[in-house]
Amino acid sequence: TAPTVAVPTTVPAFTFLEDNKGISINGWLIKINNGRIANDSELEALKTNDGLDFPLPEMVFFSNYLSCIHQNSGIEVNFNPVDALKGCKIKRNETGEPDRELFKVKMHHKWQNRTDAHGMEIKQWRDDFDWTYTTTYAATIKDTSGACVKRRTSTKRRTST
Repeated sequence: TAPTVAVPTTVPAFTFLEDNKGISINGWLIKINNGRIANDSELEALKTNDGLDFPLPEMVFFSNYLSCIHQNSGIEVNFNPVDALKGCKIKRNETGEPDRELFKVKMHHKWQNRTDAHGMEIKQWRDDFDWTYTTTYAATIKDTSGACVKRRTSTKRRTST
């Protein structure tokens, strides 16, 4: 028989934050915010102020976030929908063509030559955003003042399943 090993089963102590929107555990504050769906004027502000100049999803919970703050250093790792949407913007290559190498669906070759119901080629379509809202966003890193230090991205797109 295999030898048995005693594994400590103690759970680190944590406390709930006063507003019940997070916990404090092992030197970290973990906070959440569950907000409402953005209204039309808030969506317009996202387009104007945040450079989201492509069609947005029908429902954007723009004030939702998950934030992990290291109490000793003040560094914050934040995950939020606005920065995630910024990662949906398609970058262009040297020739000005959209760089879609990060994300292609199986049938992408058929979509490259689009036609309408009458068989006419569709010439105008938005190619500057990923209509699946798949993002390169990984996290937003903030310093002790709350200023954004870096928006972490990846060479792989992330999508919810």
